Amino acid sequence: MLQSTQPAIVDRFDAEVVPRVGERAETSAIARDRIHAFAVAALDDFAEKGFEGTTLAAVARRMGVTQPLLHYYFGTKESLWRQSMEIAFRRVEEVTAEDADDEPKAAPEVLLRRRLRRFVYALANSPKLLRVLGQESSMPSARLRWIVDRHLRAILTRIESPLQEAIEVGRVRSVDAETTILMIVGAATGYLASAGLSETLFGHEPMTEACARTYADRVAEFCWHGLAGGASPADGHAG
Repeated sequence: MLQSTQPAIVDRFDAEVVPRVGERAETSAIARDRIHAFAVAALDDFAEKGFEGTTLAAVARRMGVTQPLLHYYFGTKESLWRQSMEIAFRRVEEVTAEDADDEPKAAPEVLLRRRLRRFVYALANSPKLLRVLGQESSMPSARLRWIVDRHLRAILTRIESPLQEAIEVGRVRSVDAETTILMIVGAATGYLASAGLSETLFGHEPMTEACARTYADRVAEFCWHGLAGGASPADGHAG
């Protein structure tokens, strides 16, 4: 089962390092637009240079503003990073939660395959977020705990729940859920990691929405056949 991290560590990181954006910035529509624009611009830097390589000064230069203005809105680089992650995960959460109202009617194996495909597609179609996840996932850290507790755990639970149910009712093989979830995450994040190799081997640009859909379909198909031994529930395509 997906476990929670230690609340004390996460709470300490929240309270001492990262002030809430709304506490430092005015709440006007202009301020909200600025906060969003700054966070989007910073996501480019975080994806390209990593957290340690990104500075408020560099983000300010990219946006053509002064560094004190970023300090006014965000206070710290950690707060800016979190706001960037909120934006990056928003689309992933929208895609993975599509058609949620109709899903209780579906069999667990159908839900499993559908949600697995959406998760892989959503990440494969979010290259900046994939780069940040690749940077942060190699070692435990307060930032990684925040990603898991704030976003990733809920997304992965939507896959783990039908997997466990499908195992219990005998629709798929009895497998270790934790290992299976890690394999799915690895398949999703590996899409970007192998982009250069894919282009060199096959001579085409893999970072397109169409390629992300095809990749998600194939991952879901292979995972399903591995779990179910070839049986395939009726279902559509990614997205």
